Amino acid sequence: MKRHSDIKLIAMFCLMFLVASCAKLDNYGEPRETLTGKIIDKNTGKPILTSTYDCMIKMEETSWSATPEPWKFTSKPDGTFLNTKVFQGTYIVTPVDGPFFPITGKTVEIKGSTTVDFEVEPYLNVSITNFTQTGGTATVAFKISSSKNSYKVTDAQVFVATTSFVSDGTSLPAYKKSFDFNGTANAVVYAGTHTATIENLMSKRTYYIRVGARVDSPISNKYNYSEFKEVVIP
Repeated sequence: MKRHSDIKLIAMFCLMFLVASCAKLDNYGEPRETLTGKIIDKNTGKPILTSTYDCMIKMEETSWSATPEPWKFTSKPDGTFLNTKVFQGTYIVTPVDGPFFPITGKTVEIKGSTTVDFEVEPYLNVSITNFTQTGGTATVAFKISSSKNSYKVTDAQVFVATTSFVSDGTSLPAYKKSFDFNGTANAVVYAGTHTATIENLMSKRTYYIRVGARVDSPISNKYNYSEFKEVVIP
C-alpha cells in the first residue's frame, strides 16, 4: 500500500510541475485585433446573400509560420464578417465554403481594426420579380440567372420562416415549395419565371419568405438566396 501511495504522490508532483511549466511558457496576451469586411457579389455589387454558417473566412498567419495551420470563422448571412479576437500579424484571408466560385485570398496586415473586402462570383443569382399577398395567401414569382453557367441547376426552394434569418435550415417545412430542375436544361430554367403560392399562413403573425436555388458544384451544394419579403398576416 505504501508503494502505491508513493507512486501516486510522485505522479501528482509531476503533474503539478507540468502545469506550472506550461503556465510559465504561455506568456502571450489575448488576441485583441479586429478584422471586418464584406463579401461582395460581383454581379450585383451588393454583399452576397447566404444563410448562417454557409460561408467561412479562412485565416492563415504567415507571420507565424511559412506553413500555417488554417483556422476559420463564419461570416454573417448579409455577406459581412467581423472578428474582434485576432492576433496581430500578417495573414492570408480567404472566403471559402460558400455558394460561389473559389477565389485567391488576400495578404492582410492585421493591426488594430483592419477592413478587407472580397468580390466573388456566385453560382446563381436569384431575384423575386413579383410578390402579392391576400389574407393568409402569398404568391411569389422569381427568376434564376448565372453569369458563368458552369454547373447544372438542381433545384429551387421557396422558404418561409418566422424570423428574418429564413433559410434552408430555419424554414417551416409545412410551407416550403420545391422546384426540381434536374431534368430541365439550364437555359429553360434561366428563361422561365417560376411561381409558387403559399397558403394558410396563420393570422396575427409575421412571416419572412425568400427563394434559394443551387447547382451541382462539387465544392459547395449550398443555396444562393434572394432577398426576403416580410409578410404581416392580419
